[in-house]
Amino acid sequence: MKLSHRLTAVLSAIILLLSCCSCSDGLQAADYQINSEQFSFTNYASSASDYQLALSETDSGYLQDYEKKQENSFLVLYYQSQTGYIAVADKRTGKVWYSVSPELEEDGVVEEDTKKLLSSPIQVEYKELQAFKSVNTFTNSVEDGNFSSEDIDNGVAVHYTFTDITKAMAEEASADTNKTIVPQKLFDITIEYTLDHESLIVTVPMEKISYTDNYPPLSIKLLQNFGSSKEKEGYLVVPDGSGALIRFDTEKSNVSPFLSNVYGLDKTLEIKNQPSKVENSTLPVFGLKEKDNAFLAIIEDSEAVASIGANPAGTLSERNEVFASFQTLAYQKVSIAAASEESKFV
Repeated sequence: MKLSHRLTAVLSAIILLLSCCSCSDGLQAADYQINSEQFSFTNYASSASDYQLALSETDSGYLQDYEKKQENSFLVLYYQSQTGYIAVADKRTGKVWYSVSPELEEDGVVEEDTKKLLSSPIQVEYKELQAFKSVNTFTNSVEDGNFSSEDIDNGVAVHYTFTDITKAMAEEASADTNKTIVPQKLFDITIEYTLDHESLIVTVPMEKISYTDNYPPLSIKLLQNFGSSKEKEGYLVVPDGSGALIRFDTEKSNVSPFLSNVYGLDKTLEIKNQPSKVENSTLPVFGLKEKDNAFLAIIEDSEAVASIGANPAGTLSERNEVFASFQTLAYQKVSIAAASEESKFV
């Protein structure tokens, strides 16, 4: 069954605006102009024709296993066929943004299970009977070789088939230790990466997602580790209210993750656990700045079912990261009969 038959038939997309700015906390008026009638933003400093990419020795080493897939006047898109990772190089500065940091594999502080999560461009929460479970591309697709890629216009598409050991299979395996258990196929998800001038566009086409009625995907988290940084100079941008900065500071002892629903909570569903007073996220944007480089991400579609999260250094790892998740299926637990205590998710 196609996802659009059961889930919100929308296209989930993120635009990542890769900036070549020698970023300061303000803008130089001479370099920028805002058209108030069309609300367009023009950066005249980046209107040159072609730039020549000059990679650092470190990035040149990391990209040896990557294949160049697309290039325009500003950006170069790379793809690693062994993992499904991508990298985008900004030709104006030489900065390379990785979907998964190549330094993560060498990080001995991060636990292995956490490392697998951070190494996954896609994480999915799904429902099996009355239980909620989660899978990721690294553990439930890439490790078994259940993924492929294809060239598309201006970029590359990566197709993942997710598998998992279901509860029934686990019980069967415990009853018969000599039986080989083959993981159950759960769903197929495709993620597309394309270049458009100064932007990387990341899209999950809903019409290309398939699943069975037994394992509906409830939410999709995209590119949690994209552009993550260990630098001490910089900040995360989150839409807490009209916007807030989470500054890099590894010396803080009370750091906690940030999570906020774009435009607030879904008022059509019962909210049993009311969160503490927080400002609604009024803009579907987030970003990261480290030293003189930055990216800004704009959720172009499905922003009403999106949430934005941030993990400052010291929460999951020593890296600062910011990302978006999308609710693909709304659900509510209800009683099916007044005289019965039985309940069902619908």
